[in-house]
Amino acid sequence: MTYMIDLFSYDPVDISYDPVDIAKEWNGPVLIVQGSEDTQVRPRDADLLASALRQSQRINLVRGTHMLKKAVAGKPFATCTDPSLPLYENLVPGIASFMDESARPD
Repeated sequence: MTYMIDLFSYDPVDISYDPVDIAKEWNGPVLIVQGSEDTQVRPRDADLLASALRQSQRINLVRGTHMLKKAVAGKPFATCTDPSLPLYENLVPGIASFMDESARPD
């Protein structure tokens, strides 16, 4: 949470900083969730973040969108506009597993 609070303190219009460089300073647990159909945060961005955060775990959502739902063929905005579409099926179990592992003392 500290990383996100720090990240949100930066001006999103100011492109003189790189979120990956900022991430390199974080030593805590990290879960990266990436959808292969995400048009806002590309898989390459998640790759860069994962390389900066060696301690990270990753959940890849095949055909997943930025809304953490499975893409609907022929309806590119369905996951943004249809609240009845469920979250990606392995998302919640993956988050729960990450939290369980992160809570274990070293």
